[in-house]
Amino acid sequence: MGMQWVNHNGNIVSYGGLIISPSNRAFRYGDGIFESIRFANGIPLWMQFHWERLIKSLKVLQISVPESWDEEFFTNQIILLCQKNQFINARIRLNIFRQDGGFYKPEVNDGSFLIEASPLQHPQYQLNEKGILLETYTQITKTKNILSALKTNNALPNVMAANYAKSKNADDAILLNDSGNIAEATSSNIFIVKNGKYYTPSIEEACVDGVMRRVIMEMAANHQIQMYDCALSLNDLFDADEIFLTKAICGMKWVLGFKEKRYYHQNSGKLMSLLNSVTFTEDV
Repeated sequence: MGMQWVNHNGNIVSYGGLIISPSNRAFRYGDGIFESIRFANGIPLWMQFHWERLIKSLKVLQISVPESWDEEFFTNQIILLCQKNQFINARIRLNIFRQDGGFYKPEVNDGSFLIEASPLQHPQYQLNEKGILLETYTQITKTKNILSALKTNNALPNVMAANYAKSKNADDAILLNDSGNIAEATSSNIFIVKNGKYYTPSIEEACVDGVMRRVIMEMAANHQIQMYDCALSLNDLFDADEIFLTKAICGMKWVLGFKEKRYYHQNSGKLMSLLNSVTFTEDV
């Protein structure tokens, strides 16, 4: 593989040549947000949903960006970067962070951006052949507040939960909210299937407002699939017929086991097929 390139504020520079100031606020304080975007067949998927979430997040964090930084602008910036890297299919990370200056109190609220890309083999979503194993992480809970639905650069609870899962020889961990209900997995939203009906924690339960979560829920509504967002407890996992996780890069991952419980993936497999059909035959 040749030299990798990144996009910093519209400038395409080599990965090794990128210079980030020690005063960078994303580095110092986690002062920023990011989007993980699947790039397939030369275009970023579900860009409208990613952009709408970015706008909401920037408003909450009070980060200002130029009017020219719209959905079309970032779509073009992603395409330019992938063309430079010669990627047809890629994993994109779009990070917008507050510009340098100040300590906890910023000197300015203007934003900067950094786009990274790494290659993916397939354009379509691929369901995992081997189901994943879940654990529960209880040392830190997600607090229900205006930040809980955002994908911010401050992700220490997720890091610690993922490390905990690794120590238990599990593939992922479930994070609980401060009411003891399920919020999400370390980097995914969580869904369960019970008697052919689908359930996922609501945004009020402190889960990230995931783009793939939104895609799946809107797809279900358009195809007469019964799906509900609500509060879910750990007991609901034991009662479930299936569990799967969703995120923008991989689409869906089916869960084989939680504690001693084992699951199938018939419904989630069908849903993944529908996702590919919707994604690659409709305007995304």
